[in-house]
Amino acid sequence: MPIVGLTDRVVPSFPRIGKLRKGGERQGNRPGPELEYWRFTSAQPEVEAAFKAAYGKEPHVVNVFLPYGKLEENWLTWKEKWAAGGLVHRCDGQTMHLWRDERGKYRQEPKPCPYADNPDDKNACKEVGRLIVVVPELWEAGHVGFVTMETHSLNDIISIQASLLRMLEESPAGLRG
Repeated sequence: MPIVGLTDRVVPSFPRIGKLRKGGERQGNRPGPELEYWRFTSAQPEVEAAFKAAYGKEPHVVNVFLPYGKLEENWLTWKEKWAAGGLVHRCDGQTMHLWRDERGKYRQEPKPCPYADNPDDKNACKEVGRLIVVVPELWEAGHVGFVTMETHSLNDIISIQASLLRMLEESPAGLRG
């Protein structure tokens, strides 16, 4: 029997073992330069080594598959506000769905986004898209977990969304695979 509020909401998942990015490292407060290859990072040096062994230093193509059947399980898009202390809030542009209260505790009660009427404010929350994928070569090397392909580019977010929707049209059974 699940424990209400504790185990009744847990979604089975694997840990995130790395990130794939198409941009270089940040240059101070600015995003890094766009790269012509994928940049893989991980908090675990052995996972980075396994990725490099499979793909080399500057891979132009990476094999991936989507672990879930539904769009919203594979492709997470939000507007987020970050500060030195971490995530301040996550919203859909109108309503915050996760936010930090004055005591530093995260809350999930819906609350209006303070930037909803002023999205051009330089301090406003910014768009982010995260595609959850599996890199088979990492699993084969014994590193079981998900890799996140993250983008902050509006054009990328729109393009990935359109591609995934097209894939769903072609495969009504879902995106898994």
